Amino acid sequence: MATSKTLIHLLDTNTVPSNVEAASIEQSIAKYDIEIATCEIEIAKLRSQLDALVEQRRRHNAVLSPLRRMPLELLGEIFAMVPLYILDQRGRQDVINLGLVCKRWRDTTIYTHRLWSSVALSPHDGLKAYDKTVSWFEKSGGVPKSLEFSAWMHCGCSDGGDYRCLATNPALTRLLTEGPVLDHFTLIVSRTACFKNWIAAIDAAEKVPGKPRPWDALRSFDLTFNEDRRDRWGELEHDIPEQWCFSLLPPAITALHLYLPGAWAGFGEDEGLSRHGALKIPVEVLNRLITFTIKCDWSGTKLVELLHHCTNVETLTIKFNDGSPLLEERDNPLLHTLAKSRILLPKVRSLRLREAGTAEILRYLSTPAITNLDLGFADWGAEDDDFVDIVPKFLHASDATTSLLSLRIYNLHIAGYDLRQSLDGLDSLKRLTLDKVTWSGNLFIAMKNSDHKCKPRIPSVEQLEILQFPDDRGILPIGSGALMEGIRQGCMPCTLTMSIRGAHSQTWPFFTGESRRTWREKAFMYVQTVPPLNWECLQV
Repeated sequence: MATSKTLIHLLDTNTVPSNVEAASIEQSIAKYDIEIATCEIEIAKLRSQLDALVEQRRRHNAVLSPLRRMPLELLGEIFAMVPLYILDQRGRQDVINLGLVCKRWRDTTIYTHRLWSSVALSPHDGLKAYDKTVSWFEKSGGVPKSLEFSAWMHCGCSDGGDYRCLATNPALTRLLTEGPVLDHFTLIVSRTACFKNWIAAIDAAEKVPGKPRPWDALRSFDLTFNEDRRDRWGELEHDIPEQWCFSLLPPAITALHLYLPGAWAGFGEDEGLSRHGALKIPVEVLNRLITFTIKCDWSGTKLVELLHHCTNVETLTIKFNDGSPLLEERDNPLLHTLAKSRILLPKVRSLRLREAGTAEILRYLSTPAITNLDLGFADWGAEDDDFVDIVPKFLHASDATTSLLSLRIYNLHIAGYDLRQSLDGLDSLKRLTLDKVTWSGNLFIAMKNSDHKCKPRIPSVEQLEILQFPDDRGILPIGSGALMEGIRQGCMPCTLTMSIRGAHSQTWPFFTGESRRTWREKAFMYVQTVPPLNWECLQV
């Protein structure tokens, strides 16, 4: 709609309109409003048509989506990463919700038997939990089944009064006596008395004729005792051996993961009393183990006494609860003997230390079959002056310097010279991980007048990981100058993976494209950087 020529001068100036002009402008505005409304209706129709076309296009594109052609097996692998390893009530609901998305997803959840192979119960679950758990496990097919029961809170069964022990859950007892066959069972209890009550409930349950109890056929068992100052360790060495709780372990287990309370929790302020705590696992149980994990920071030599009988263990993990219990026992006659004639663990292939104050226990062990050594030190991260003395001697005593394939060190402060000495000569090593490790000087140095062009000489390393290095050093003390001289010539090309921790980790000067090419050509290293992540919290 055109504006009258007599009114055009008002549109581009501040001239005050007359009454007649104002009335004419108002009529024009009313006509514009009608036209705008008409256009808006038309726009709404067109937008509706556009939205419908876009939706039709989306639906047609969805038909061609690669996700439709993804095999159920692959989709199931993705689904298996969603819930927790052992499913509590919320985790089981997550699995059910996945199956509610569409028929294909429902078919995938049913097809993926692993999603139905684990259940976690709590003391609050009633007897009806038995039928629900059995029904859940029925969908797991032949996949090994895992059950977890956590009664970690303080239990009043030993405090006097009429308290039912939290561990004696009727549904749990029935599952372990007449339920489906289990591969793994995790039990978390408050104290030794609760574990004994649990065993008593198992023994009191009526046996089904001709059907073995799942408890008796159990292959893998996790037993954790809660750390609470109110829950003192209930067994001492002078007690009757037949009453010790570990004499009641499942008879057929080949994997045992035992997490004892810290000395501070189990024995009060005088942690030295822990040397009198009973820790007697039947020899026949230890002899049968293939996998053994133990968390123990108690005083005395109980731990090494147990290891004497682990002749078939292949994977050994020892957690020290951030302590160094063997340091104060160096004058013990047993350890004097073991320092000269080490405990032989002939089948251990993987040895892991966790939360260790020092590597002291390695003074007393020999593992001739070892291929993987994983040393994780305490959070307080004190410098271990004995590391260079203990670790190389352990590897030599095990005759492992030419057979070790993987070495991981976590949370250690060490002199550069000591680190180089400890690593030098590991000619078979394929993977070296220095995680949250700091050292003085450079990691690699050139050796003059020597057949060995560099130190440490780790010629077979294919993966070198330097993780969580502090950003306050400014540069990475790896010895780039020496490496650029070609001192690794003749060694296996390797991938160097790095991450930096600290306030400036995102702005730390990482390698440029040009420098990466130089490292590849002169140091035989393919450099990559990753975000900092504390993997120790994910370790067993």
